[in-house]
Amino acid sequence: MPSVWILTGGIGTGKSTVSAMLADLGAVIVNADEIGHEVLKGEALESVASVWPQTVVDGEINRSRLASIVFSDRSALNQLEDITHPLITEEIERRCRSLDDRDIAIVELSVPRVSPYVGYEKTIVTVLDDQTRRSRLLARGMSPQDIDRRIENQLSTYGWLAYGKWRIDTSGTFDEVTERVKMFWDYVILD
Repeated sequence: MPSVWILTGGIGTGKSTVSAMLADLGAVIVNADEIGHEVLKGEALESVASVWPQTVVDGEINRSRLASIVFSDRSALNQLEDITHPLITEEIERRCRSLDDRDIAIVELSVPRVSPYVGYEKTIVTVLDDQTRRSRLLARGMSPQDIDRRIENQLSTYGWLAYGKWRIDTSGTFDEVTERVKMFWDYVILD
């Protein structure tokens, strides 16, 4: 089994940026969001469509429609997670098992409880102040209302930190974050 690290953090905190930097350094990335999209097109399609038929467009789940439902109703989000998370976890585990023992796998998770590695010692949390997070999300084209709904359905910064032993601060310039990630890779992951 390869060395497996979890990378998690709130929306807009730079998980994908840090993940890409780690990939450039040699890590194999297992992205739970991408797996979730695959699951919605495959094994979970029928179950999700039966609960929220209004989200089906041309035989597929329209993720924008689904997001507008589940991010405004916590019980709907819990129901979606009950359907998809076991399938996502199974695929994460399969992909990690398929790697070489010398590989370093980074499992990028938006929802830390989706993994069998919850509480896992090798968990990294990306952190960023709320004002900068919101600015980044607005720059991505998200509406203030959508940002609020998504952040309200996630853990606070302190809640995220409870999941991880390690943290990477993603404030500052791209070069500053790159340097932090490189130091983390060299002195923690490779150590």
